[in-house]
Amino acid sequence: MHPNRHHDLENLAQKATEAWDPLTPPDDFAERVLTALDSEATPGVAPPASPHTEATNLSMLYRGPVLQAAVALALIGAAIAVALVLKSPEGEDSEHQPQRPHVSQNAPMEVQPKAEKQALERKVTKLPADLPQKIEAFIQSFGRHYGDTFEFHGTVLVARDGEVVFARGYGFADREQHRAHGPETIFPIGSLTQQFTATAVLQLAERKKLGLDDPVRMHLPELPESFDQVTLRQLLSHTAGLNNFTDLPEWIEHRAEPHTTEQLLARFTSQPPTMPGTEFEPTNSGYALLGAVIERVSKLPYGIYLQRNIFEPAGMRDSAYKDVQATSRAAHGYTLLDDDTLGAAPAIDLSAYGAAAGVVSTANDLLAWDRALYSEQLLSKAAIERMYIPTETDGYALGWVVEEVYNQKMVSHPGGVEGFNASILRLLDDRTLIVALANNDGVDCRDITTGVAQIVYGHKPTEPIEYEQGEPIAPAQLKRYTGLYTLSAASREKLAKSIDPTFLDQLASVNLEYKDGKMWMHIPVHGSHLMYPRKGHNHTFFFKDGPGTQAEFHDKPGEPAPWLTLKQGATEFVLKRVNDPHTRK
Repeated sequence: MHPNRHHDLENLAQKATEAWDPLTPPDDFAERVLTALDSEATPGVAPPASPHTEATNLSMLYRGPVLQAAVALALIGAAIAVALVLKSPEGEDSEHQPQRPHVSQNAPMEVQPKAEKQALERKVTKLPADLPQKIEAFIQSFGRHYGDTFEFHGTVLVARDGEVVFARGYGFADREQHRAHGPETIFPIGSLTQQFTATAVLQLAERKKLGLDDPVRMHLPELPESFDQVTLRQLLSHTAGLNNFTDLPEWIEHRAEPHTTEQLLARFTSQPPTMPGTEFEPTNSGYALLGAVIERVSKLPYGIYLQRNIFEPAGMRDSAYKDVQATSRAAHGYTLLDDDTLGAAPAIDLSAYGAAAGVVSTANDLLAWDRALYSEQLLSKAAIERMYIPTETDGYALGWVVEEVYNQKMVSHPGGVEGFNASILRLLDDRTLIVALANNDGVDCRDITTGVAQIVYGHKPTEPIEYEQGEPIAPAQLKRYTGLYTLSAASREKLAKSIDPTFLDQLASVNLEYKDGKMWMHIPVHGSHLMYPRKGHNHTFFFKDGPGTQAEFHDKPGEPAPWLTLKQGATEFVLKRVNDPHTRK
């Protein structure tokens, strides 16, 4: 890979992390991105990650449950990085991939020269004969040591050229009633909503109702003058410089309340944009504004517009904005609690997310959506291609993350809301679709779609890191580990160049507590996390997180442990017990 390109992508991964700092991208997204970029190895075999990426992962451990509290809306920025893990197995970077010529669907292929015909053929990879068995084995690897909470609970669908080659539900849509998942189960899909919002804007552009470079105030003149320089294209590509309304502390108090479009916009439009058009900053606020533009220009409520212009023409019978018609097939949402069990997710009203994350759908409907995007049923071919053109700096297009993987073009997106998460991958050359929808945040659907894609393209999938738990440790021993620790000066100096100083500051006060026969680690702001003894490793504990974080104590027999090392891959954070006479300087 070209050095400048690698640098840009590394900056992007960091920017995505910082953009969603109050939320929780998947624990290992940065590690997987940069190891994939730096590696020439087969996908699924990850070399050691850089200290920077490992540190990013560790900072994610203490944010509470994966994807909790509107986290899925954080998945926009992380998705740009995650898409890169599916890098072409040949190890070629996208700059050196052959360019795909534009072919009109009406082109008379039979009159073209033979060589040109071959150049225009789609790159089709033969599916493994045992694809279903391999996917089953991969899905079963989740929770093999960690139990039910960390098993995959949701639906997986794989299609090729519009035909289903694998579809199955796992676990329960309703855990209390033991109602099983299936391809027809209805889920909130979070930021996948933005694909539909972007399509609606492009439809209106084709109908000459608006232009992508229109200032947003041309259609919403009631916005403050500070929005004068914000364009619709910037909103679509997350470059408008808007604050993210789901980051606002007060939004948590209002997320269960029904919102009109005006009420939602009032939550964030009093805050002026920051340098519109200069930086990629993922934000739900931009797509909420686009929903208002769609309503103003079409003179229809956002949900009605989608129903008439996208869902019905595409044959998406169970998709809707905020309202679930067939409640008997709706999934209930669950969230990962501090003790690593699943509990009912916080109540939400999807209108509180607006056109950023308010749609519900099914795996079957997303297959219909996929089919429609290969036709000119919803948009012209030129408009669809425009939707897949990323900006120069970040790899994000108009509602889609775009990347070259497995020697072809892939468009993808993750999403979710409290208690739900989702991921869609569309590999355009051989028309492969991979969808995962889940009704909890214990397993990230991006890990599912990434692994399934590896299987589809003939590689071993990356299975989750799950350690075996050792025997319970006597209370007296556990209490020798407990106490207040802080990051050592030497460790801080070593890591300062590669890790956000804000996170290093947070490690200045790490409290290990003994409660009810178990040990917990508490970091201010990030909350508590349960620690488990690792089998076969003395004085070592692990956390049930994506990157496999471990805590190793430097034991002094009969005395409190003077040192603690947090390990994540090759990166180590050394913390010393505060005010202990046995600690080294």
